Amino acid sequence: MQSKILRGVGVLGLIIILASTAAITAALVFNTLNGVSGRETLFSAFGGAFFAYIFVRIGGLFNRLSKREKLNLDTVIEQQYVLNDHLNRIDLNIRIADALIELVGKKSKAVYTMRFKPVPIDKSNLRDMKNLDFINDMFNYYVDLEKINDGLDIILEFSIKLVQEHSSMISSGVPDATIQQSYAVNSNALMGMIQDSKNLLKTAEHDCVELIAKSKYVYEHRNIWLSLAYPGRMGGHYGDDIKEELPELIAEIEKSRNENEAASKKKIEKTLGKKIK
Repeated sequence: MQSKILRGVGVLGLIIILASTAAITAALVFNTLNGVSGRETLFSAFGGAFFAYIFVRIGGLFNRLSKREKLNLDTVIEQQYVLNDHLNRIDLNIRIADALIELVGKKSKAVYTMRFKPVPIDKSNLRDMKNLDFINDMFNYYVDLEKINDGLDIILEFSIKLVQEHSSMISSGVPDATIQQSYAVNSNALMGMIQDSKNLLKTAEHDCVELIAKSKYVYEHRNIWLSLAYPGRMGGHYGDDIKEELPELIAEIEKSRNENEAASKKKIEKTLGKKIK
């Protein structure tokens, strides 16, 4: 509530300043056209020049503020592109995790061919946005992604070493019972790691969808006049109505995802000439 009042006062103040400047300038111009020579004309000329200077400065200020606002909105849109790419990568990694679990269970050397797709992390342009809540949410999301990426790297290394060790023990003539016991212990530990990472990926997937929805909310609720009145990040927070609008935005995103996935699957099946899972 306090934030809304401050914003209202800021906008009102800006309007009063602009209106006063315009009125005084108009009066000076009128007096210049209808007045007499001498001191009054001199003051009118000086006043006209002074307020012309003020208008130039105000114009320059508005130009800088509009560029700042454009950077803010461009960055929000860019985050939408980034998050959509993340969504595809996270979904792919979840599928790879499922495939890896199956391969490890079969003791298949095909594990060597498995590669998770790292989710790129770039926090450098977060400062170009103005909504502090959205910036904090994006930052926390990136922190979680860093942990997930590290975990996926460890899993791949562990998987390869597990299969290598299994092959080495066989070629070295280690008793089969010992080999089976060793593989069972290590593969169970690996399965647990993969399942944990898969759960984290599922959580990241949910967070990513929610952030896409929040980015849409931030963009759709922009107010150019408030942005000009508050050029910094003052008042840069989600509105009270985000709790009501967020579920609808998420539903729209999920619907679009399902439609795109169905269309992609249909296209692949047509190309391969067979059904896929």
